Amino acid sequence: MLTMHHPLYTVGKHGGYYSKKTFWLPFTQVNSKLILPQPIVGLMQGIMRSRISPQDVNSAEYGSYKKYVIPPIEAHGSTIVAAGHEHTLQYHKVNDVDYIVSGSGSKQGATRMKEYTRFAYGNYGYGLVDYYENGNIWLSFFAQKESEDEFGIVYRTKLK
Repeated sequence: MLTMHHPLYTVGKHGGYYSKKTFWLPFTQVNSKLILPQPIVGLMQGIMRSRISPQDVNSAEYGSYKKYVIPPIEAHGSTIVAAGHEHTLQYHKVNDVDYIVSGSGSKQGATRMKEYTRFAYGNYGYGLVDYYENGNIWLSFFAQKESEDEFGIVYRTKLK
């Protein structure tokens, strides 16, 4: 297992995915009381941020980072990569590599699905990887369920 802060694949805010509220009411990101519909500002903010911020996967710096980090990981094969940075729970499978994003302990975030995404969830929670003596490896995401105040398993899958 390789752990890092910045995820190599993400379908959250740092991957350019924003909630409808962020799009329609962008100023609420600065002050929750600034409820002023500005979809053009929200759209431009999302486009510019994802291209300029080195914290986002669409920036040139992040692209360079991925260009040098992903090939050795994929060459190694059958690897689990865990990261945080996003305020969501995500699981992606790309070229026999399992990518886990588990960073929603203090905030919530919007997510979307992509072709490589197996699970994406924007509520509070965490991921747990269990290694068993028989060689099996399981991933479980525990989170606050949409309709309840309690935490529970919202996704579980066998990795290896």
